[in-house]
Amino acid sequence: MRQMKDSGIEWIGQIPEEWETRQLKYAGIISGGTGFPIEYQGTTSEVYPFYKVSDLELSSDGKFFISFKNSISEETAKKIKARIIREKSIIYAKIGAALLLNRRRISLHKCIIDNNMSAFTPYSNVNLFFTYYLFLTLDFKSFILPGTVPSFSEGDQSGIYIPFPPLNEQQRIADYLDAQCARIDETMELVRQSKEKLRAYKLSLITEAVTKGLDPDVPMKDSGIPWIGEIPQNCKCVAVNKLFTLILGKMLSDSPKSESDTFEQYLCAMNVHFNGIDDTNLKKMWFSQKEKSLYKVNDGDLLIVEGGAGAGGAFLAENMCDKNIYIQNSIIIARESKEISSAKFLYYVIYSFVKRNYIDFICNKATIPHFTKEKIGNTKIVLFSLPEQQRIAAYLDEKCARIDALLAEKDELLDKLAEYKKSLIFECVTGKREVAA
Repeated sequence: MRQMKDSGIEWIGQIPEEWETRQLKYAGIISGGTGFPIEYQGTTSEVYPFYKVSDLELSSDGKFFISFKNSISEETAKKIKARIIREKSIIYAKIGAALLLNRRRISLHKCIIDNNMSAFTPYSNVNLFFTYYLFLTLDFKSFILPGTVPSFSEGDQSGIYIPFPPLNEQQRIADYLDAQCARIDETMELVRQSKEKLRAYKLSLITEAVTKGLDPDVPMKDSGIPWIGEIPQNCKCVAVNKLFTLILGKMLSDSPKSESDTFEQYLCAMNVHFNGIDDTNLKKMWFSQKEKSLYKVNDGDLLIVEGGAGAGGAFLAENMCDKNIYIQNSIIIARESKEISSAKFLYYVIYSFVKRNYIDFICNKATIPHFTKEKIGNTKIVLFSLPEQQRIAAYLDEKCARIDALLAEKDELLDKLAEYKKSLIFECVTGKREVAA
């Protein structure tokens, strides 16, 4: 068993006796970025990829930059006094929220980076890929002082102490982690593919049930609506506003209009999703007594998101009556008629429409999409009898609960695999796990 010693560095812990620690600046060159991004317009000089923080996401599961959106000519680089980063450098964020994500990528070619990023170019006696895995263990959050904008300058980075094994061992560790991480990544990708198949099955199940019903032998007819297709012969398509009462929430109000107004909690677009309603840490505004009567969320109300990236998202309110929560005008209440309509059935209809991009089709995606009260009201759905709507909703509740449970298990597996990969890398680059020659 190999002999270990205390590294003297808290985040590293023990390292093998023959290893040393050194500051990052003695392992390679740390470089800053350049000025404003300028797209290459065409010249005879050499052209360099220009990377921005957002480009760190382009290869979310790989170690290399696999593409770039912008480029800068050598001529332009000189004009703006941009630093040309050497090939075989590790690129990462040094300022802003992206710094906290600890994303790192390798550029195998000369490149230019923006001022929100840094680059590390290892010296000749430092293995590039060992250093890359080492960088994955560096949590910049633990090295920076809390502030409004997280930042970690090249000067601060240079003082970080890192574990430093002999070069031949660096290579062994890098090769071992390449192989092991590839296996983990492959497994994770198979799990993700399995999740996508489950989601597709769930959508197919819901769509079939809310448009065709549960009886496979019933005669069918064409609905005349592309998003619905064939429907049972004894059914028809009816606009939502003929079956439900629709209520658009209140405009924001930062001051009371009368002494009787009260300061109340409200739901907005960010609080409502297909998988639930988040009523923690709600915002507040002023409501009159009449507005509270109109906009109060009742149990059984279907809450539908009117605008934004989550337009069309919906969930059925439960256990809300005693909470006195209201809606802002990014939320619409669809309230069922006890005689003819089921809000839970409508939830599944809207889920099907949203996941099949019906909302994108009827909303102008060139701007912020708005699934307005009018658009919801004019949307046609298949009118089954109320008992049949309830039977379909109950059937989907049971089926979807099973699928959601499987999806949750796969999410848990992905978390465990990601944590195992993180732990494996840390143990190897700090020498706690020995990689045999």
